[in-house]
Amino acid sequence: MKFEFKSKFNNFIYLLLTLLFVCTAVNVGLNFADSGDSDLSNIAVAADQPTNKNYYWTDTEAQTEQGVDFTNYTLSGSGSEEDPYLIQSEKDLAFLSWTIYNDQVYGGSDNKYTSGSDNYFYSDVYFKQTKNLDLSAYYWQPIGIRYTRDGTSARRYFSGNYDGGGYTVSGVFTPAGSSNGYSYQGLFGYIYGRSWALEASIANLGVIDSFVQGYYYVGGVVGIAYSTTVSNVYNTGSVSGSSNVGGVVGYANTVSNAYNTGSVSGSSNVGGVVGGGSATNSYNTGSVNGSSSVGGVVGYADVTVSNVYNTGIVSGSSNVGGVVGYADAIVSNTYYGGDCTLDVGIGSGEGSAIKIDSPVEEWAKNEEWYRVDATGEDGALVWKVTNPWDFDFIWYMDLAQNDGYPVLYTDQNRPEKHY
Repeated sequence: MKFEFKSKFNNFIYLLLTLLFVCTAVNVGLNFADSGDSDLSNIAVAADQPTNKNYYWTDTEAQTEQGVDFTNYTLSGSGSEEDPYLIQSEKDLAFLSWTIYNDQVYGGSDNKYTSGSDNYFYSDVYFKQTKNLDLSAYYWQPIGIRYTRDGTSARRYFSGNYDGGGYTVSGVFTPAGSSNGYSYQGLFGYIYGRSWALEASIANLGVIDSFVQGYYYVGGVVGIAYSTTVSNVYNTGSVSGSSNVGGVVGYANTVSNAYNTGSVSGSSNVGGVVGGGSATNSYNTGSVNGSSSVGGVVGYADVTVSNVYNTGIVSGSSNVGGVVGYADAIVSNTYYGGDCTLDVGIGSGEGSAIKIDSPVEEWAKNEEWYRVDATGEDGALVWKVTNPWDFDFIWYMDLAQNDGYPVLYTDQNRPEKHY
């Protein structure tokens, strides 16, 4: 396909419109709920401390202040796929976290499976969030742990299925700390499906107005996820840590339909969406800073990365890429803009990514760019599509969001199910 350059006048008008969109729609995010919060541009990144700095939501003192006793607490629903346990309040979500942290399974002994020192909680059990939640009252104890806060090995994983219902969770604060007790940080800390036949899942959820920090395996939504599908999720808050730090997930094998607009910082394996692992049909617009293996979308890619883009600033010292810092996997149909320390799409390893540069950045706001091969006026191939982007059910163009670059459909606004 051959693209035509605009006239100088049209370029001038186009620039003015672009600047207008940038000034009025910076960091606009999709809201997966129909709850009046579809424009996230006015939501500031929260302070780095909760209202009460003395307690975690799971502490007895916090329960007393909230008028609840988690040793005698119930959730609506039965936990089945047809009748999931309902998360209708901050207390409900804190209770879920409390059960795993304290090794107190809810709903019967069958909801915990133990194999050696590994404990899988809520395998094949379903939860569904019913409203936007605000956790800013206390520090948050991530759902699913590898260590207790004093560094003691625990191996208590969330292995269930959590459907955010298209709603958000705000005010997720985790203290930085160091080493084991402050690792595996996020709304969810450690997710591990009991088996590939009984995968865990996190879907249809946004973390906003939050400050998630820790040591290693740190993500706005999930710290680490194995045998788990993570999809239709996003983060707009700040995330920081040491290694395997991602705006959405610290490390995960399967992440799709995800985006991040918040700032991300760490040392090694630092990514705008995923610190380490895989990402498909995802994008990042937030700044990403680290030392080594730093990528606009994925820091260290050891599984497929495809159909993703980054427009955020990426900086680091070694293995720094606009899309992937270090790639030990297939990387295809990806591109990047903004400033990057090494000005390359892939810092080191396999694969390649296309730089968004004038006039490419104009073409990148046209969905045809992602569907077919593209050539410039000189006839040179500038984009080779091996797996066309899906603009029927996954992506759509909206000039009022992300400076005109593609945005993701949600389960709420998707024309029809694509699976």
